[in-house]
Amino acid sequence: MKTQHSKHHIPCKICGEQSQFAFYAQILHTFNEPFYKCQNCGFLSCDEAHWLPQAYKSAINITDTGIVARNLYLYKIVSCVATIFFAMAKSEILTGGG
Repeated sequence: MKTQHSKHHIPCKICGEQSQFAFYAQILHTFNEPFYKCQNCGFLSCDEAHWLPQAYKSAINITDTGIVARNLYLYKIVSCVATIFFAMAKSEILTGGG
């Protein structure tokens, strides 16, 4: 698992200003990726999502009828947490719904 990052700053993908290293997050139980937070707009992102091919390798099972219900339920939770703790009531949250 990769645990060192070589970049302390990257350009923000939203506003182009400077994003500073914030934390590591484990992706797909394999990649320990650095995430960066923009000092101007607060956007949180990784530098490159090189794990996407692996993430999309296995298709969603067609018999999983609860996938939409789970995504809607989790959307409500994330919206509430973001509004309460991050004052993002008028901002956007980009998520991968899968």
